[in-house]
Amino acid sequence: VSTSQSVKAVSANDTIRKFLSDAGKPSSAPAALDTIAPADATSIAALKKINVAVVPLATGTHFLELNMVNVPSFGDKDAPLLQKISPQVMWLILADTKITDAGFEALKSCTNTTRLNLKNTGITNASISSIGQFKKLEYLNIVGTKIDDAGLLALTPSTTLKKIFCWQSGITTNGVMAFQKKYPNIDIDFGEKK
Repeated sequence: VSTSQSVKAVSANDTIRKFLSDAGKPSSAPAALDTIAPADATSIAALKKINVAVVPLATGTHFLELNMVNVPSFGDKDAPLLQKISPQVMWLILADTKITDAGFEALKSCTNTTRLNLKNTGITNASISSIGQFKKLEYLNIVGTKIDDAGLLALTPSTTLKKIFCWQSGITTNGVMAFQKKYPNIDIDFGEKK
């Protein structure tokens, strides 16, 4: 009887241990999740004032998701608002905003960003070198941008980059294939070209 109990206890402990180790490794967060200082309160207030969703990525961390879903007018003049809180910005969702290459230049200081969504913005190949400076980037969405094959192939992706979404852009099947040959570990979601 004692043997079967100890086996059950061990398997329960293994399950708990696995759960805890999985729970301790969120796919989108670095190991040192709690080591960043709190973001500048004035900057957060300024962003919230223009309806930017500023959300902590997890309880007990100062890393943030910034989502411009309620601010389609967010543009180049607003980009500098992010500069004071750039170390805390982990997810940056600029989809469907008015941001262009000129404003994007101001955002390259967001060096801890792991998800960058530029879907349906005016971003072009001119921002490729800035995108390449996001050294912790895991997901990049350039769907509906003017980035083309030359831009994609000029990208020096971070070693952490796992996936690029790029349909309805200037990128073609040839560009995707050439990029995949260079970086076979990066998954490119090309969707269905209409």
